Amino acid sequence: VFPRMRDILHRISLYSSNSKQQRRHHLTKAIPVVTAAFVHALTKGHDTVPERRAMQSSKTSHAKRGWREVDAEGLAREYVEGILLPCLAASEDGSSDKALRRAVAMACIRMSSSSVRASW
Repeated sequence: VFPRMRDILHRISLYSSNSKQQRRHHLTKAIPVVTAAFVHALTKGHDTVPERRAMQSSKTSHAKRGWREVDAEGLAREYVEGILLPCLAASEDGSSDKALRRAVAMACIRMSSSSVRASW
């Protein structure tokens, strides 16, 4: 999953073009899964511990697509600043539902505990 995380984040950012009800539903379902992938990559990923700068996919498992590196911390910053924080701002306006607010709050807590030194 993680080598394609940039594509997944792009797809999630496109949810804003859907109706508000669909967007809330999709974000509520997607945020916990994406957050779990980031937490795993930043804390327990076998290619990221102890050096977490570049996540690597093995050539054997991704032979057709080739080998590529992903900046896990940079993608986590994009995720927090581009998806989670705007959802929190929308929840303060009262325009989001309770399930989305809960999912975003839990994601923010999990992301902050996995990246203690992050600027966000």
